[in-house]
Amino acid sequence: MPKTIVIYRTKYGSTRQYAQWIAEELSCDAVPLADFDMGRLSTYDSVIFGTYYRVGKMVDIRFLIDNWKALGSKKVILFSVSGSPPDNPEIKEKYEAQVPAEIRARLSYFPLRGRIKNLDIIDTVLMVFPKAKAFFDALRSGKKEDYATLRTMSNFDGVDRASIAQIIAEAK
Repeated sequence: MPKTIVIYRTKYGSTRQYAQWIAEELSCDAVPLADFDMGRLSTYDSVIFGTYYRVGKMVDIRFLIDNWKALGSKKVILFSVSGSPPDNPEIKEKYEAQVPAEIRARLSYFPLRGRIKNLDIIDTVLMVFPKAKAFFDALRSGKKEDYATLRTMSNFDGVDRASIAQIIAEAK
């Protein structure tokens, strides 16, 4: 099996949890992005990069883009964590808007469900407008799925070890 590393960025722990589970399954290291030494990149055949969405943007996606020259010759898997269900079309739209097509063509991408609980004051404030929009959209439409979207913006824990199965299969 190729030598793999899982590099991740986390804030509330969802991405770290997924990274640790992936590392356990693949018997490899999981390292926070802040602690990763780019000088060691050449020792790996595969890189799994995990990040999270914050206000509709993947945090530290620039790491992947800015280092693509070094990463592009390796097997690269990207996973993101957000409050939205992985099949939400907005996740794919945001991914495509943030990751250039030439990079998307060469990596595998897996959106995963995270958790929203115990947000800090900044993230609580940042969620006010999206929650208000979702609330008024649901009221206006009266559709059950719009109310479901609103529920995804409240405290919940969608972190699930079974979610990494496709990542593990792709890495092997």
